[in-house]
Amino acid sequence: VTAILADARPYHDGGASEAQELACLCATMAAYLRAMEEAGLSPQDGLAQMEFALACDADFFTGITKLRAARALIARIADVSGAGDALPGIRLHAMTSLRMFAKLDPHVNILRTTIASAAAALGGADSLTVLPFTYASGQPDAAARNIQIILQEEASLGAVTDASGGSWYVEEFTQDLAARAWTLFQEIEAQGGMAEALGKGFIQSMLVETAETRARDIALG
Repeated sequence: VTAILADARPYHDGGASEAQELACLCATMAAYLRAMEEAGLSPQDGLAQMEFALACDADFFTGITKLRAARALIARIADVSGAGDALPGIRLHAMTSLRMFAKLDPHVNILRTTIASAAAALGGADSLTVLPFTYASGQPDAAARNIQIILQEEASLGAVTDASGGSWYVEEFTQDLAARAWTLFQEIEAQGGMAEALGKGFIQSMLVETAETRARDIALG
């Protein structure tokens, strides 16, 4: 159990792109490290008290690369902060995306959550929450539990260490995504950090264009 959760899922649900979601994760991490250091906790001890959370949707390779990029970005901030020794204990949690859910045709969500869960497993998530396929309608179901069991016991996704490692496409995609996220993270830091950027509406304005574009694409099919 950790004391702090650096959670980028609210920004994902708010319409963030993958790079924006990662940038918000990094900025949240930096803000918490600073706060804990001000309270007398070293960056290394502070990082050991932190878990990280991201969302995975039905874009399979994007989900894999986002988690891989998250680890690279977390490691970069940890090294700069002098907390690199705490990296082996870092835990990355993934949850299936709420924003990808269909409400009127819920059964397609079984396919979407399966793809998202597989991406999370292959991307290196340490833990996973699978939302019920009827979640958008407020109805629970048992398929969420079954999806995890099938992927683990029948598809054997946990049997291979770093299954996506060495793939040129995945490695190149990861580096590109991490670079874009780092640039956005620097923009947030230039605003004074995560809290200041939220207070100024900078984060909200950063997400709105992406969210509106996605909403328009959904409306037009």
